[in-house]
Amino acid sequence: MYNCIIIEDELHTIELLKTYIDSIPNLNLVESYSNPVVALNNITNKVPIDLIIMDIEMPVISGLELSKELVGKTKKLIFITGHMQYAYEAFQVHADGFLLKPFTILKFTSLIKRLFPDEEPVNEEKSKNDHDFFFVKNKSEDLNTTKINFNEVIAIESLHNYIKIYTEKAEIVAYLKLSDMKTLLEDNNNFIQVHRSFIISMRHIKTISGPNLKMEGDLFIKIGESYGEKFISFVKNRTLTVSKKK
Repeated sequence: MYNCIIIEDELHTIELLKTYIDSIPNLNLVESYSNPVVALNNITNKVPIDLIIMDIEMPVISGLELSKELVGKTKKLIFITGHMQYAYEAFQVHADGFLLKPFTILKFTSLIKRLFPDEEPVNEEKSKNDHDFFFVKNKSEDLNTTKINFNEVIAIESLHNYIKIYTEKAEIVAYLKLSDMKTLLEDNNNFIQVHRSFIISMRHIKTISGPNLKMEGDLFIKIGESYGEKFISFVKNRTLTVSKKK
């Protein structure tokens, strides 16, 4: 059984979260707070807390500020927010997850299962591509067939009727749709779509600054708003952080 606390100034969201929590057998709601100051004064280490679910936009103390005071009093922290822009800030303060309002019970339970898995994680080796390369007809070389290694692909950009594949060695143009590449890469865990016009390789990210990515080869890409939630979850699963002290 995992103990959790809600800190949220909107009462209807508290009631919604209570309903969602009640649907998960191994999740126990210890307390809910609509006032972040009261929560700050009342939450101690006396009762073990496994999870705090907290709004970002709250009066007097924001969730981001409050998280710095509560970081040692919970094992996991989930932020909820109505604005994608705050999700990147949540990632910077090492939140374990976030939910963008309005969120469904499916998204809520999926996040809880990710944070508190009942079984051993699935071995990702089985989802790798059968081959480590693919071929395309290269527009820049009179449609000659060009071999491209997956691990050399930095990003793929949609350009109307064709795509540009940025690799470590060259930029290759092919008469394909981005959806064709998405299908090819759907079982490759290193690739993710971050914009309606871009698929990127996580392997080649140099820095993340809010919604802005700097890729190898000095390629700069801004994450599309509708892709931000998935991207942050993707990165979160691959980010090492200092263990929180009890």
